[in-house]
Amino acid sequence: MSFVQDPDAMTGGRAECPPVAADIVYQRLSALAYEHEQIARYRVAELGYKFIEHIHDETTGADAIVVCSDFEVVVAFRGTQKNYADIITDLKFKKTNFMNSGTGKELLVHRGFDEQWSAIRKRVFMVINAAAAGRRSIKATGHSLGGALAVLACLEWRLINTCITFGAPRVAEPGIGQAMRELGVRHRRYVYAADIVPIVPLMTMNYRHDCPPIYLTRAGRAIRDCPLWRESLGRARALLTVKWRAGWTVCPVPARMFTDHRIGEYGAAMARTSWK
Repeated sequence: MSFVQDPDAMTGGRAECPPVAADIVYQRLSALAYEHEQIARYRVAELGYKFIEHIHDETTGADAIVVCSDFEVVVAFRGTQKNYADIITDLKFKKTNFMNSGTGKELLVHRGFDEQWSAIRKRVFMVINAAAAGRRSIKATGHSLGGALAVLACLEWRLINTCITFGAPRVAEPGIGQAMRELGVRHRRYVYAADIVPIVPLMTMNYRHDCPPIYLTRAGRAIRDCPLWRESLGRARALLTVKWRAGWTVCPVPARMFTDHRIGEYGAAMARTSWK
């Protein structure tokens, strides 16, 4: 059975009202980016896609898989793993210049994310170019750090017309919103419950998202174009739990800040979600 659907075709290209159920396939592809290549090859076929290539950079730890169906090519970037390279990448908060293909102007972006993207960008473009012939859509997707890399790919390459991210962190300075709009990229940015990653790096560090999220609540609702205050309220409610544990400090922290970030939690939340 094929799970492949084209949400943009189903909605007439109206990104403001995508069916959450149709985006589950991209959540699954984002999850497969974490898997061993042989497992990913087998499981993308179950989703109705053909596996093209696994792209990896040993130095930075960057990973992505490229798959295709009859109507689209998808590059799915892997998120943060518990290894030295990924942790160092996430902690490189200092910004660096990034050339925005939409305006031809430089944009300040997260240095660590830029280093991972730069390590695999040429190969990603080469593989996508070879696979794109005759297919009307090129999409980038990813979870966590993978979502940040998907955004950078869209900023640099005009042919990527849709971005679907899950629990992605902030990537760049406030100008990123205008840059994505000028490129015409449809970004469906999912945030679930108490997930802490979408609120870092902090706004006080002059980092911003490019668009409001589709906020998935623990009660099974999807709030599109969710304002920051509503997302913050939902996150606070989700943290009302007795499940506290030691985090990065000696002080206990709410466990849901971390467990809600798991890619599997996003899939489960999307499967039970309806629109508000």
